[in-house]
This record gives sequence, C-alpha cells and structure tokens, in this order.
Amino acid sequence: MRQLNGTPVNCKKAVLGRIATGYTKSKNRGASILVAPSPSTDCRGYRAVLTERQSIETSIASIGIPVFSGVARISELNAGDVVRLGPSGSIDVLYERLAPHNALFVTEQCNCSCLICPQHTTKTRSDYTDQVLELVKLVDPETKTLGITGGEPTLLGENFLKVVKCCKDILPGTALQVLSNGIRFSDFDFTKSLATIGHPCLQIGIPLYADTDSEHDNMTQVSGFHKTVKGIYNLALFRQRVEIRTVINALNYKRLPRLAEFIYRNFPFVVHVAFMGMETRELARKNINLLWVDPHDYGKYLDEAVDILSLRGMSVSIYNHQLCVLPTNLWPFARKSISTWKNIYLPECRSCKEQNQCGGFFTSSVDIHSRYIHPLSG
Repeated sequence: MRQLNGTPVNCKKAVLGRIATGYTKSKNRGASILVAPSPSTDCRGYRAVLTERQSIETSIASIGIPVFSGVARISELNAGDVVRLGPSGSIDVLYERLAPHNALFVTEQCNCSCLICPQHTTKTRSDYTDQVLELVKLVDPETKTLGITGGEPTLLGENFLKVVKCCKDILPGTALQVLSNGIRFSDFDFTKSLATIGHPCLQIGIPLYADTDSEHDNMTQVSGFHKTVKGIYNLALFRQRVEIRTVINALNYKRLPRLAEFIYRNFPFVVHVAFMGMETRELARKNINLLWVDPHDYGKYLDEAVDILSLRGMSVSIYNHQLCVLPTNLWPFARKSISTWKNIYLPECRSCKEQNQCGGFFTSSVDIHSRYIHPLSG
C-alpha cells in the first residue's frame, strides 16, 4: 500500500477515515479526515486533520482531534481515499478512489510458502476483519472492482464470509475478486456457505503453477495440489466464477503449453486464465536465483499456451509484462494490471510510442528485468 508520514498530535490510537479536501457542513464530517493547507479552528467534527505545514497553532491542537503536520506528498491524497492514521505518524492509504485496482487486505496468515510469493506472510494468526468491515463502509459505492487478499483470506473462516457478505450488502454494484490458493474450498460445506451469500458478481482467482502435483506443490511448498483442484470443482458445483492464475518462472515456463492443455481439458468452465510476470519482492526476491527467467526467453512457450486456450474460446490474459518483450501477436492479450501505486516505467521507456498501452514494471523490477527492454517506435 502507499504510505505517507507526518508528525502527529492527539493521536493515541489508529484512526480510519475518508479523505475530504475541503471544508464540508458539520453534519457531514463524522467519517472524514480533512486535508487542509492552512487548518483553522473550524475543523471540529472531523476525525482528523492532515496538513503539509510544519507546525500547527495551539488553538487547533487544543480542539482535541488528531492533527498530522509536515505531511510530505500530501497532494497524492484525493477526496474519497480512505486512510489509516497511526500514533507513530504513519498514514496508510488503504483505498484510492481514482485507482482502478483496490484490495481489502484481511490477513497476513497463509497456509502455503510459495517460492514466488511477493507478499509478506506469516504462519501465525492475524485478522483485520474489524478494520476491513469499517473500510467497506467508507468505499465509494461507484467503485467498479474490489479485491480481497492476504495472506490466505479463507483461513479466517466465518470472518472471511462476513467480509464477503458485508461487500454484498454495502457495495452491491462492486465486483469482488478474491485471491485464494483454493485449498479451503475443498471443504464442501465452506464452499456452500460462500455460495449461499449470493454475491452478484464474485470471482475467485486461484493459482495453478503446473499441470502435475509434484511441480505445483514444489512451488507452494505444501502438498495442496489435489485440494486446490477439488476446491475449483466445488466452486464450479455451486456456480461460482473461477479464474486460474499462474506466475511464470524458471521452474514452470517450459510446461506452460501442458498447463494450458490441462486447464482446458479439466476446467473448461473457468471464466478467465491469467499468465503473470513475477513481482520480485519478499520470498520471490529471496529465491530469485532459482526463479528468474527473462520474459523474452519464454515467449514461444507463452505464445503456444495462449493459443491453446484462446483458439478454443477461453478468455485469457497476460499480466505484468512489457510489450517490447512479447511477440506482437500476444499484444492483444496483454493487460495493464499492476496497481498504480507500485507501477513504474524505466528511463528506457521515455521515448517509447507504446508506453500508454504497456503494462510497465513493478517498483521491485528496477534492478531485475528483461535484458531486451527497449523503446518501440510505434
């Protein structure tokens, strides 16, 4: 998530609120955190105040609400964003109203140790359900898509189901994308409970790293392939939308065509298949010597895998890739999929005529990327 910092006054516990960039009527202030170039004493009723000024008047501090001064990059905050203020001065941006990609982070706990995982995870229990339920109430109801992620969200059991139901009740027009390893859905009753909620536009994104249990389980570092497969079938039984994802790396790129064939023959009902480039953070960074392969070098395998699925009418996309390293016939499948707050372009891209159409890079790719990156002339 994007993070800013300031110097806090009157902040003894975390504060969650929606950004307001101008003074509103007193009755509309209760859920808002005011961004003010020059705070005045007319800020009563707000949950907190943020300012880039280095100091604040005693009269403002005496009002008693949290005030954060010296907030650098405050212009990055937009009306409708949702932030969490910490007593240490941290300002975590949990939701960006203008961004196409937003997610509800529900837990750091995970029951896998995937070699390519870019997210900090833990085996100990963590549960942010209460914060997430409050966050959902602050999200713009016009938001088109919202994710649920972790860790492994389904490990929260009933609390995971509670979050899904909350999204259905408060944001019925917002599509919901759950990222899960699928193992928990091997439990028939749990899957039935999810389906019973009846969310109108719910999709579960599940990773399959190979077409065999040994290859897949080597990637996840647990014996979960068969439970994941069963979970996919259970979701299909209850008519839940399923997407299959695979992160391409040195351990699986030569098997991409076989994986595509396996998906078509066993899961022709899935609504989407995504082939993804690596985000080189956390465990993925630790295992980089084992995992890294230049995207240019697996182009023919990716091309064949996409052909196997697309020619049979399956929806398929390529995420987290740069156009200059993909065969041109794959460009129609490439998507701009990287969250805006961690999406960058390299100096080599400045003169590229296709930059606006290109997915760009993760911030973690500054020192690890294809050796074939070059500007396209259009």
